[in-house]
Amino acid sequence: RKMDPIGTGSALIASVAEALSPFGLVVRGGFNPDIGDLVPEFSKGVGSGTLVLVGNTSSDMWQNFQDSESSRSASADCDDEPLDDWTKSVVDQVAQGLSARAVYPFEGPPYHPFLTWAMRADSVSQSPLGLTIHPAFGLWHAYRAALLFPEVVPISPPENAEPPCASCGHQRCLSACLVDAFGAGAYDVPRCLEHLSTAAGVRCLESGCLARHACPIGVESAYTPAQAEFHMKAFVRRVPSLI
Repeated sequence: RKMDPIGTGSALIASVAEALSPFGLVVRGGFNPDIGDLVPEFSKGVGSGTLVLVGNTSSDMWQNFQDSESSRSASADCDDEPLDDWTKSVVDQVAQGLSARAVYPFEGPPYHPFLTWAMRADSVSQSPLGLTIHPAFGLWHAYRAALLFPEVVPISPPENAEPPCASCGHQRCLSACLVDAFGAGAYDVPRCLEHLSTAAGVRCLESGCLARHACPIGVESAYTPAQAEFHMKAFVRRVPSLI
């Protein structure tokens, strides 16, 4: 049964949230794009009235993914992208039910500017590590898709929260990395990858980045060791081909 998303912004957000809930995914905000936001429809001269971001902020998504056929098939077929496959399968289903079109951060190149969209849609800011930080979830959240609706449904702007890093006097995240991969205001990806290939880097590889864990914001939302290991090993597999 198709659901009609037309109405107020709050009604649209509620409809999307309800459709995502069975999969452990959540609405991460939305906005009404203009041409400068590089939403795909605008590049074709058509226009997209409303964009709603989809992501995760808890372990609910991970549990749903682990229970899925995509996860089980990955173990058998050595599929490098099982979470992307699962995300696309469930969000495409949600998009169809809501008469929307789904786009994903892993589509490309060229890749969609999800972090730029996040700054418009959500109460996030850039952390010293370069990751987006949320005032409640800290560094433990992600954006996994966007739903594009042709109708212009006014969306309330995100809460204007103070960036948590602005009042952090310690910034332990910058000193927690054993190889100073986050020094000099930039992320040294090759140094990080080299560290992860050594015995000293096993802790990061199996439990998640020490710098990310050092942030005191949103610690209750931190990924489980199994989820952290999955993402770290995916990073090791995929990033060398992109640099």
